[in-house]
Amino acid sequence: MAEPEIVRNLTVTKITTSSVTLDWTEPEGNSSFYRVEWTDGAVNKRDDTFESNITVSDLTPGVLYTFGVRAVTDQNVTEGKSVTVSRYTKPEVVRNLTVTEITTSSVSLSWTEPEGNSSFYRVEWTDGRASGSHNVNKTYINITQLTAGVQYQITITAVAGDGRTEGQSITVFQYTSE
Repeated sequence: MAEPEIVRNLTVTKITTSSVTLDWTEPEGNSSFYRVEWTDGAVNKRDDTFESNITVSDLTPGVLYTFGVRAVTDQNVTEGKSVTVSRYTKPEVVRNLTVTEITTSSVSLSWTEPEGNSSFYRVEWTDGRASGSHNVNKTYINITQLTAGVQYQITITAVAGDGRTEGQSITVFQYTSE
């Protein structure tokens, strides 16, 4: 029996902290079901589906996964070539965000790294007029050159290793000293 054609248009349609949803177009010719395989580089898993989409769950936040989809013929005999796509799951939210020091011109914060993985943290702050941001790979920051007696909105977001996939942000509101 001839091997099935390759699946077409494999795309990632949704990413969460623990799942990735894949969608594809069925191949030309005959196939009975699809074999979906994924790996984080250490652990390999797979699942079979009759649909042309799947949500892979129980994934670790902030981790790069490679997904492969191939068509399989009747009786699980012949497999087509695999099409692959790689994506990071979203990092989890940082924990225990705490303001550790306040002066007239600075605010220091610390936090606990999120569950799972992340590459760095995006810290953004604004007083409603002026704003700033800084990327840090430590779990603390001292934001300086602020205005005395002003309330700042400070947001921390964990970012995955691709520099683009962001987790849910956490925000605090803090006045500088007068």
